[in-house]
Amino acid sequence: MSALALDPPTASFLTMPLDIILDILAVPVLGPSDFARLCLVSRQFLPLARSALYATVNSDYVLEFRYGTREVILCQVTNRTTELLRTLRESEQIRALVHSVRFRRLPAFSNRSAQDLGRSGLRGLAQSYMAVATNLSSVELEGIDGDLRAVTRQIFASPNCPTTIMFTEFDLSTMHLPLEALQPTDVPLDPNQQARESDEQSQVDSSLERLKYLQCGRLSAPIPKSGEKRASLSSLEELEISGDRTYSPPRPSYFRLEPTDFPHLQTLRIPFFHLNTFTSPQGVLPNLRRLYLATPSHYTEHRDIGSHEPKLERLSNFSSLEFISIGIYTLRTSINSGLSKFFANLPPHLTQIEFPLRAPFDILLSSANFVGCLDIGVTRPLDYEQKKKTQVERLREASRANGGSTYFVAKHWTRPSGTHPLLSELTECS
Repeated sequence: MSALALDPPTASFLTMPLDIILDILAVPVLGPSDFARLCLVSRQFLPLARSALYATVNSDYVLEFRYGTREVILCQVTNRTTELLRTLRESEQIRALVHSVRFRRLPAFSNRSAQDLGRSGLRGLAQSYMAVATNLSSVELEGIDGDLRAVTRQIFASPNCPTTIMFTEFDLSTMHLPLEALQPTDVPLDPNQQARESDEQSQVDSSLERLKYLQCGRLSAPIPKSGEKRASLSSLEELEISGDRTYSPPRPSYFRLEPTDFPHLQTLRIPFFHLNTFTSPQGVLPNLRRLYLATPSHYTEHRDIGSHEPKLERLSNFSSLEFISIGIYTLRTSINSGLSKFFANLPPHLTQIEFPLRAPFDILLSSANFVGCLDIGVTRPLDYEQKKKTQVERLREASRANGGSTYFVAKHWTRPSGTHPLLSELTECS
């Protein structure tokens, strides 16, 4: 008998193609501790695991406020945050792996051997991370309070400011206030203040001009005072306002959108009851193509607030609109009337409309001559919703007769917070 046959070599995780390994590492269930352990597997696996470990870094901090005010009296960072910052300063190779920085505010009672940041506070922490993270694609601020405006401006004043920003709140007026003006009155001014302010403002303007995507819980756009400038986000393509901690639209005295604020905005995601703010005056968003009106899921009792009824007929003012998603929760008389007027005067480029919550079937059917040419998305009927099944079939027939179509969309209140834009998964009606 010939020599003993050798067992066929067994495939291991490390012998898989690189693209498959990267897909495995992208699984959401894996966290920093998992990637840290994977770094110890082998030299061959170290670069892949380390890239995943440092792709997004967390800068954790704790704020303590003076009782009854929003004045910060103590700002601390965890030992892990301090060690991470030291590692980034010492290793150019690891700095290049960091693509996203997330500033996270921990509860005040968190006992994580925190270290006091001193007078520089949270602004100093943001400045330190922005100085060493030279390859950023996004920055996220979670739960920032107290020094919010100073921290916001500090990020934009960095030459490493990315083109994707996710903030708790964004105030357009702070973009033309120097950092010294945002500091407490007991902080001494730099003797070279004028030169610093000029260089700082030039960098802020440059960062704003490059910004492509902005997500925030609230947007502040106060009416400028006489001679006061306001930031223009000339390159911004997508804006999302999640409406977190917001029960009503911005007050008119504190919010006025100017045509120069977002001249090239193409995608807008806002709470349903913010519509009136963003549609007056006319022509304020001349290049808008995709509009998402979402009802926040956090405050169910405030859905479609009656005292701030969205004037849906104003949707006709968006002459360049191609797609719209309307998150309707209740079909009241004012909503039905606004939709009827909108359907009778559709933007010339509109081709697709979705209703991820409740679809106004009666109005859609009565306006079939106007909307029948569109691709209309509605939620799939449940087994017991016989009336809705009949309405979907009638709408599908009307769409086919007018050159359009009807499809199903996933039911949701609003897009999950903190995720990048994703289109709903569509399934054609059969």
